[in-house]
Amino acid sequence: MHLATDRITSTTRARRSAISLLALFCGTTATSAQEATPVPDVTVAAPAPRSPSGVNAPRAATGSAPRAATPAQAAPEGSEAAGYKPKTVENFGPFGGMSILDAPYSVNVTSSDLLENRMAFTQDDIYKINPLIQQYTTAGRAVGAGNFTARGFQGINVAEDGMRIWTLLWPALEDKERVEYISGLTSFLYGAYDVGGILNYVYKRPTAAPIVNITVGDSGRGAGFIHGDFGGPIDKEGQFGYRLNIVGQTGQLPIEYEENQRNLLSGMLSWRPSKDTVLELS
Repeated sequence: MHLATDRITSTTRARRSAISLLALFCGTTATSAQEATPVPDVTVAAPAPRSPSGVNAPRAATGSAPRAATPAQAAPEGSEAAGYKPKTVENFGPFGGMSILDAPYSVNVTSSDLLENRMAFTQDDIYKINPLIQQYTTAGRAVGAGNFTARGFQGINVAEDGMRIWTLLWPALEDKERVEYISGLTSFLYGAYDVGGILNYVYKRPTAAPIVNITVGDSGRGAGFIHGDFGGPIDKEGQFGYRLNIVGQTGQLPIEYEENQRNLLSGMLSWRPSKDTVLELS
């Protein structure tokens, strides 16, 4: 019995010794691997503090100057450099001009730069780029007359500078600064009428600096046109100003034996008796 016990004890001790040697060997190998592959240093920099407006403030350590405005931020509203993106609506019923973000309606504005660069002179030219209305064509349609539906309704309100009008001839576009479409129940803003919305044409205003723009082109099939846009102050003090648009066009239409003749003479005078008051006559 004593001999068997001594053998078991010796075997157990031998196993423990082997396990200890194996553990020591593994630990030595791991230590050598760690020493052979050093860990690179990691540097963590705190982000720059934010100002109340939400713009990253410059770090005092580097002494960097504040960020300059990007071209899109500095570009005029609705210009080509700003992506033709408008920010305001000129006439929102009795509320006048306001930000599009504050208007409780869907608003689409076609800016003057977009009208000019697309050489838009018919209503179809603005219907094609307005996602809120759907264009359609009827037989016997007159040249320059537009047909479209809004929110499923064919009837549509039309206004000029926020004043509703009733006309069978759609306004010209060369003397317009922008075209605004307000979708929805605009009877709350302009009186009872169709529920499709309202299409508002905003006239070009006299400018503080003199402008002379002359455009000559061809809209197709030899229908040449010329458009002159003039404006600026009349007196040295800038109290009186003017804006004048002249258009002439003639040429064949895609339909045989039909011609298109357009003539436009549109003007506006302004008087500023004070800084916050302006009287306009168009």
